[in-house]
Amino acid sequence: MKQVFFKLKLSGNGCVNFDDSAKQAELLSKLGILNGKTTGNIKLAKKVISDTGKKDEKGNPIYDYKVKISADCLRHHTFEHEVDVVTPAVQMLDTMYCNYLLSNVGITRGYMFALSSDVGKSLKRKSPLTIVDAIQTNGAKSQMFEVGTTSGPRTDTSLFSCEKVGEIEYETHGVIDLKTLSFISADEKFDRMGLYTEWIDNGLIDKVMKSHYGENAQYETGFFVSNAKYLTNTFAECGVRLGDNVVTQLVRYILRSLLGIDIRRNNAWARAVSLEVKNVNNPLEDTFNDESDWKQVDEDYIDSLEIKCDDFYHKATEEETKELVEINEKYLQNSNDKKAAKKKKKEEKRQKQAAKKAEKEAAAKAEAEASEDGE
Repeated sequence: MKQVFFKLKLSGNGCVNFDDSAKQAELLSKLGILNGKTTGNIKLAKKVISDTGKKDEKGNPIYDYKVKISADCLRHHTFEHEVDVVTPAVQMLDTMYCNYLLSNVGITRGYMFALSSDVGKSLKRKSPLTIVDAIQTNGAKSQMFEVGTTSGPRTDTSLFSCEKVGEIEYETHGVIDLKTLSFISADEKFDRMGLYTEWIDNGLIDKVMKSHYGENAQYETGFFVSNAKYLTNTFAECGVRLGDNVVTQLVRYILRSLLGIDIRRNNAWARAVSLEVKNVNNPLEDTFNDESDWKQVDEDYIDSLEIKCDDFYHKATEEETKELVEINEKYLQNSNDKKAAKKKKKEEKRQKQAAKKAEKEAAAKAEAEASEDGE
């Protein structure tokens, strides 16, 4: 199995995802969607604007819109109940740091911990979950001129408009990429280092994996090579390859998280109401447009789900590992050369600035002495 496709339907009431309203109001007015004068203080939902193909009596295109929930908003609410705000403080202890990175939410949501002081120690991971904007599917129309007033002294912003909409339905879709999900790199050469190699060497990875996924968790650490046939140059890469029982746990976690999406505002809400999935073995044949083999997801389906991944990576052979050593030496030499060149350039710049400063001081001193002689 290579991927898992999914289709998600949501329903709700009111607008839950708002936009840069001032710019959107100006655009909607230009397109003829928003007619009449609006207040300067207006709150508008995110939208998808489309050309209807029709024209008005003056020959101008007629535009329409649908309310949407952005992919970023959906991704946030997919994982919001599983993790508190993650701060750089999580990096203070290796055990705490590794625990988060190898947790359900760390592996599936992805992360970026950049260290400006030591670029080589930055960790990042691309999420295996791809999800697109949820677009309105029913015919509900917004009321964009519902005007209210604020309490207190009257000012230019005392009057405000907030977009309102009644019962609304959305649809979105996405992909869980099993190749990305099943491998966590610990190698900085490919610019995707997600773990530190010392955690593999000192046994911290083993401890954390068993803590999260059980004593029978299937995984391997070491050097691996991609089996992708379209790659002409493949190199061994240090990392953690997750086995099928761990990948199954993670896919189940993602599906439960998608079904649990529940976006709440003071006067609006939207939540997931149905989820369908399709296991992809051949991307050329198993497509979104093909209506066959889609399964409705519920707790029973999730509990019975078993994932059998393709062989995306194989353990590096002795020859491939030897080649990696040579690459590492060249990479290290190149990196050191770049650092040396950067240091040399910085020193040359410092010397030029010092020389320029000394020249200015000498000129100022000569001018002062000439002025004294003149007097």
